[in-house]
Amino acid sequence: MPVSSQDLRPAEVPEALNRAIQIHSSGNLAGAKEIYRQVLQADPHNEDALHLVGLTSLQEGNLDEAEEFILKALDENPDFPAAYNNLGTVYSKMGRLDDAAANYRKAIERQENFPSAHYNLGNVLRDKGQPAEVEASYRKAIVCKPDYVDAYNNLGVYLTNLGRLDEAVECFCQIVHLNPDYVDAYYNLGNAFRDLGQFDKAAENYRQVLELDPEHLKAHHVLAALTDNLTEMPPDGYVSLVFDNFASEFEQQMTIGNCRIPETLREIVGKVLEERRHVSGPAFPRVLDMGCGTGLAGQVFREIAEELHGVDLSEKMLERAREKNVYDEIFQAPIEKFLDQPQEPYDLVIAADVLIYIGPLEALFEKVAKRLGKKGLFAFSVEGLDVGTYVLQPSTRYAHSENYVHRVARDYGFNLIGGRPVQKMRNDVNGNLFLLEKSN
Repeated sequence: MPVSSQDLRPAEVPEALNRAIQIHSSGNLAGAKEIYRQVLQADPHNEDALHLVGLTSLQEGNLDEAEEFILKALDENPDFPAAYNNLGTVYSKMGRLDDAAANYRKAIERQENFPSAHYNLGNVLRDKGQPAEVEASYRKAIVCKPDYVDAYNNLGVYLTNLGRLDEAVECFCQIVHLNPDYVDAYYNLGNAFRDLGQFDKAAENYRQVLELDPEHLKAHHVLAALTDNLTEMPPDGYVSLVFDNFASEFEQQMTIGNCRIPETLREIVGKVLEERRHVSGPAFPRVLDMGCGTGLAGQVFREIAEELHGVDLSEKMLERAREKNVYDEIFQAPIEKFLDQPQEPYDLVIAADVLIYIGPLEALFEKVAKRLGKKGLFAFSVEGLDVGTYVLQPSTRYAHSENYVHRVARDYGFNLIGGRPVQKMRNDVNGNLFLLEKSN
């Protein structure tokens, strides 16, 4: 049992601190924190106790208190690598990425052989969109700690995104060698083999994921994409999970290819406005950006919308959309459930790179038609399919044929008034853009 603060004498501080660290290591944050505070009553300038109070606050999610106590520890000892590393993590969780990177660098300056500081710096630089040092940071973490499986994993994912797939495979295989139960290694190895076109090896790794974690949503969906291409929808929670994890890299990935989908849809809508002889000012009283993500389409359509709403499943994506300050209102909800809610009709609905996560389009088109006012417009993109209706591709995105889109549009009261095919919409993927008008 911890001694009371009244009985804790300066000579007892080291023993009390060691006992608190043991309790902390067992996961008892509250018990450890109580003793750290007792140490500080006996020795208010104890840099270790100040730092460890800050660390427990960080682990509890109390970021303001964590910052306060870690800064106090650094006042006592400006050459405290672990404190700089944990302060960097506080700032990272606060979204203060520049401050986070600066503190990780300070930790490394004081202790070059500090694997978690290199790893954390790599993560922050990745989130900041500064790729030059990301790979180097992960590799330095591995040099410092050769069995650092998390660093191998993030390096492998980073290399996958760069298209350096053979190197990525090496990273994930090294993880499996070090820790055969590391679920993400098998999932990411499956992704790398899928991108290499080695679908049998990819499926083998996704099955291994499901043996270790039968509820793994992403593995279920990707395996279905490789083995059952008529799956109608991703499993519940799949899309939000993917985009919460992908938010920091989304906008960079959306610039890949020859088509900037929101801008091209805006051009198509603009031609219709010219034909209608709309001269200036917002052309549409109410616009809905469906699956708005980080707000890329919102930025493009803002000038022609008197009132602009965005809806998306992913909270992380919506955080970035709010930073752009282009929407009058933002809603976190599944698209079809949002469309079911009673509301004033919209004059334009946008779905840029959204239908690739939906198989059959009938239910969506019916709901959009109900939410549009007279002569309302529906602008959207699809990945192309030469024959059939729709198919779930190995990429886990759905493709839809032009004939199928035309048929569903007619069935739910739309006329085709604009659009164009797009070559290499994303890498080697071709697609089509459509502009529909609700008929009378």
